Amino acid sequence: MRPNRVQLLEHYPGPYGARWNVQFDLHRVARDVVSIFRDQLTGLRDLQFIWQPYSEDVLASLPAYCTAGRDIWRSVTYLICWEVVEPHLPYHVMRQFGYHQPVPDLRLTENQAALHSLDRRGKGNQNWITTHGAYIDVWTDRHSHVEDGVVAEDPRYPSDEYRQWYRERTVLYVSNPTR
Repeated sequence: MRPNRVQLLEHYPGPYGARWNVQFDLHRVARDVVSIFRDQLTGLRDLQFIWQPYSEDVLASLPAYCTAGRDIWRSVTYLICWEVVEPHLPYHVMRQFGYHQPVPDLRLTENQAALHSLDRRGKGNQNWITTHGAYIDVWTDRHSHVEDGVVAEDPRYPSDEYRQWYRERTVLYVSNPTR
């Protein structure tokens, strides 16, 4: 779905995100990209999606600073930047860590509407440390809230329980339903 790279990268030893640090050919990008993206996403099959983007061999090839503290990747906490507070909910994506995907619960999500209504307009003297003290405390204690899971035999396949939960809450096809 991405544009073609002007200069191909056969093997890039760095983090996956750094692979985007190249020039792209934007002249051959489809104009009506939303419908094309929908069609491509709708056509994906289970085995075409990589649930575990960073396999152990890829992680081992990264510099130490990329994997330092990797346990907190699974910490149920808040990410905070000034007025923005977002829950970090790794139990929604346990398959990417190679674990069995349980049915997600709603921890840390009760107050999201109120948090999303905050902005910095007219609040130049706002002390965000005081305002978000409770969320900062959760972040400070993030090492105590690392989510563990049951290692999945094959993370490409979700459990029957998760499939049923997911199908009750989502649209199975990304395509425009009017077509």
